[in-house]
Amino acid sequence: MEEAVTVFEGEQTDILAYQSSYLDRGFAHEFQVRQITFYSSKHWYRPLTPDTIKEITADAESTPFKEVPMPEDAEIGTFGCMALMTLRSDMEKNGKGFAAGSLVALPMDELMEDNWSNATELFTPTPSRSLSHQTECKDFIILKILEDVKTVLEFHKYDPDTRTFVQQSGGEGAAVLVGEDVGVGSHCRDSSFDNTLWLMRDGYLVPDALEMASAEDCCASSKPVKAKPAMFNADGLCVVQHFATSLDGTKIPYFVIRRKDVKFDGTNPVLLDAYGGFEISMLPGYSAGVGAGWLERGGIKVIANIRGGGEYGPK
Repeated sequence: MEEAVTVFEGEQTDILAYQSSYLDRGFAHEFQVRQITFYSSKHWYRPLTPDTIKEITADAESTPFKEVPMPEDAEIGTFGCMALMTLRSDMEKNGKGFAAGSLVALPMDELMEDNWSNATELFTPTPSRSLSHQTECKDFIILKILEDVKTVLEFHKYDPDTRTFVQQSGGEGAAVLVGEDVGVGSHCRDSSFDNTLWLMRDGYLVPDALEMASAEDCCASSKPVKAKPAMFNADGLCVVQHFATSLDGTKIPYFVIRRKDVKFDGTNPVLLDAYGGFEISMLPGYSAGVGAGWLERGGIKVIANIRGGGEYGPK
């Protein structure tokens, strides 16, 4: 340790500091990051080559770092030579406005020059739509979007000639029903290997299931791989979504899991769950305990998507 060379360090008040380099679809990137608070950070960047990453250690690399001109509360990633930035607050660059909750793509070299003229929004939020998650594979970015807490998948294919992403049509086979959810992930540790994807499905009444699909057809068809057995009897049960109106007029969605033939006479026992913090969303998920211990016995379960969660984005 006495021979170790310090290449980067954060401030005493930071909650995290790190330096990392990696290869991404033929391009080499290196970042230094100071995580200042839970939602704010500073980034420094230097472009490298695949050869320099292999041959030159970080302390011997002469290419200087340059601070990334981005808001401290934004998050950044890459896709080949492109920068992908998720915004937590409204931003204006080069006379263009970008809304909080947007996913913005632009060439990394242009970002470092603070040139946003070719920046495009892969996702723009609306009052009912927010970006929940994004996944990359060889040629695609897959966006998991919540539309009033119902999952929608969007597929954007990268064109290296124009350095742009083009949204693809199709994929109706990946449609998600009310009360169900789907997660998407690359099937390989190296997401740039191919366009094969894992689909992870579950729901309030649907046990976890794993499927294999492809971004090439926008997951229009999938192959079942494995599924958990049902842990309770879901026959005669249903999931519906309603909205409650808050005192300030805001519509708050909530899911109700109940028997189809329930009598609405005010005598039904109800368990209500709600959580609103750290932008954590209350999405549909399978619970053997709730099913066997409550729903099978005639109880009603309600999941409320209150403010503070991530269902409607950072705003």
